[in-house]
Amino acid sequence: MPEVNGAIELGVAGSVATEADDSGANTSARRRRALSQRRRQIASVLLRRGWGYILKASGLDHLAALEHRLDDECHVHAPQRLRLALEELGPTFMKLGQLLSTRPDLLGPEFRLELAKLQDDAPRLPGEVVREVVRDELGDEPESAFESFEWEPLGAASIGQAHAATLADGTEVVVKVRRPGAVELVEQDLEILIACAAHASRRSELAVDYDVLSSPRSSPRLCVASSTTCGKAGTPSASPPTLQTIRMCTSRGCSGSRRLRG
Repeated sequence: MPEVNGAIELGVAGSVATEADDSGANTSARRRRALSQRRRQIASVLLRRGWGYILKASGLDHLAALEHRLDDECHVHAPQRLRLALEELGPTFMKLGQLLSTRPDLLGPEFRLELAKLQDDAPRLPGEVVREVVRDELGDEPESAFESFEWEPLGAASIGQAHAATLADGTEVVVKVRRPGAVELVEQDLEILIACAAHASRRSELAVDYDVLSSPRSSPRLCVASSTTCGKAGTPSASPPTLQTIRMCTSRGCSGSRRLRG
């Protein structure tokens, strides 16, 4: 009988191991599909905004055939087209644009001035998206979770945006809401950007001289910091623990500039 039990145990263990392998394979396949879809999206945006030649330098030129049509705004001057492309591509690329706006060794003044707009003029989340995040995170409507909630944001940044609110006891707070899917998108983009930078470094002495591999590798820390700190809006003090979640940060005592950076 022990041998039978042992066989059963081995059979169960083998079944569990097979299921785990299948699950891992499915996860890996989904990840590869997501990366492939994101690469195509990046290539499409760059082409539509008139920056298709970047694809060859970054190793994405095989995707150029997917999108031939130029956007109607391609007559707009180059700095604005670059900003629009980075905005459309989302948090990681907006952060990259912010970094480039501080690099006079890489870009001329017109480009830097235009990309500096990404510091303060990030696209704002629609009110219904903010409501959904608050509802999902707190299990209640903003009007019930707070005594008051200002729907006009104090500022919008690459990772999220901030709203003024008041707690039931009258305490004024700032609620920072993270953009839905921002973390997952940043992780995908960083993997793609690092691969593109490595491709460029193998083929361009200029890319090596400017160490293009360093920028995408430093971005995760910048992105995470901007999503969890009060930044230029002020210095937070203790926050109500029931109002702190992964996707939402409520900071008590934030005051000062109405701008949010990050």
